[in-house]
Amino acid sequence: MEGFYHFKPPCYDDPPSPACTTGCPWSEIVSQPIMGGLPNNNSVHDKDTFYPASEFYPHDYLPKILNKCSVYSSSCVLNTTSVSQCIYEIIDGKLDTGFSPTSASEIRTKLSSRQNVMESAGMGKVNFNKTDGGSICKTINEYTYSWALANAGSNTLTRYKKLGEPMVFGDDILENNGLIWIYYPIEYKRKTDENGVTVQEVTSPTMRTPTDFILKITAGFHFCKVMSPARAMEWIYVDGLRLHDSLNNSTKI
Repeated sequence: MEGFYHFKPPCYDDPPSPACTTGCPWSEIVSQPIMGGLPNNNSVHDKDTFYPASEFYPHDYLPKILNKCSVYSSSCVLNTTSVSQCIYEIIDGKLDTGFSPTSASEIRTKLSSRQNVMESAGMGKVNFNKTDGGSICKTINEYTYSWALANAGSNTLTRYKKLGEPMVFGDDILENNGLIWIYYPIEYKRKTDENGVTVQEVTSPTMRTPTDFILKITAGFHFCKVMSPARAMEWIYVDGLRLHDSLNNSTKI
């Protein structure tokens, strides 16, 4: 679902072919539809492209909305494009120790903002602070975790609920500089919640711009660091058990 680079490398500038992966399926079926916030998630049909977030030459890959609806209705379908890049652990592929997760640590995801989607869908002028001022990246990551819990094997889920370290999600960290957003990684931090339970808090940096932003080429965007569904699943199966159920710590709770 992340478009794992080690199954097939990303196509980037190469023509699409069976030998490479064009884009991230999760961005298409989850991230952009949730970001859009339309009453019917099927109203957004997204096509994602893998491309390094820091590169702008020879192509300036940015998210786009390719059509508009004059008045919103349930029959309105927006065709959108998004841009993603999977980031992997430094030692990934170098040492097969089992300590480094195999999945992407984050999916750098460039999306069209909720304001942009709603206005393009024919909802009139909407308030950017109301549509995009919250923590939509957090919402996407919460959905990712919920999806992993719902799709894990029953025995695995039972073990995780008994011995695993739960994930919680912090509010988005707003950055107004694109380069800072690119290199500010998604945060995974161990903390103790109000009930004294040790949890893993996941927090996404975000960058967002209104549709009337002064620099038009960057108007109407909302960028997220999305937790890969494979990382969430890997946490449930392996890494989330290390605190209480590893060889060095077999605490029974």
